[in-house]
Amino acid sequence: MFGFGSTPQVEQGLITVPAGWFVMGENDERKANQPQHHVYLVAYQIQRLEVTRSEYAAFLLESSYQALEWDTYKLAGDDDLPIMAVHWLDAKAYYEYYDMRLPSEAEWEKAARGTDGRKYPWGN
Repeated sequence: MFGFGSTPQVEQGLITVPAGWFVMGENDERKANQPQHHVYLVAYQIQRLEVTRSEYAAFLLESSYQALEWDTYKLAGDDDLPIMAVHWLDAKAYYEYYDMRLPSEAEWEKAARGTDGRKYPWGN
C-alpha cells in the first residue's frame, strides 16, 4: 500500500513514511548486512504495530485460509501480543486478504531505523 505525504501520519493503523534517502545495511562482521549504502524510496505506508494473535486468528476464521506451518498453541496467551513464527507465505496471504502487501526489506528497514542510520528504532 502506498501513500504520499511529507510527514508521517497515522491513519487506520498505518503510518506514512515520507519519500527520501536512508542508510541501509551495516559495515559489521555480518556479510549479509554489507555494504552499508544509501537507498531512495518513494513515500509508502506501513503498519504502525505488529499483527496481533487475535487479528491473525480473525483472518484464519474469516478467510478459511489453511496456514502452511501452524499450530493452535501459537494463538494461546494474550490476544494483544504480536503473532510469532508465521511462515512468510502465510504472512503474505494475510496481507493479500486485506488488499495490502508485505513491505520490502528496504521499506521495513527505513521504517524501523529512520533516516539517520540508527541501529534500532529507539536508537543505537
